[in-house]
Amino acid sequence: MLKNAERIRSGWPRGDVDNLAKSTLDAMTQAGVWVDDEQVVGVRCTKKYCEINETRVIYGAMKRCT
Repeated sequence: MLKNAERIRSGWPRGDVDNLAKSTLDAMTQAGVWVDDEQVVGVRCTKKYCEINETRVIYGAMKRCT
């Protein structure tokens, strides 16, 4: 396992998890996915530090309620 200082120096992922979620929601609003991100009723976010040479995978899912 990497020490926290080594993980932080790696530069990824940076920022508070709530700010990472906010930037994603803002980008989706700009892309026209919805009119305003106030329409989002739930978000689940986690942040994980990768080990050296570990593959980074980012994924998400959305469900439209009608």
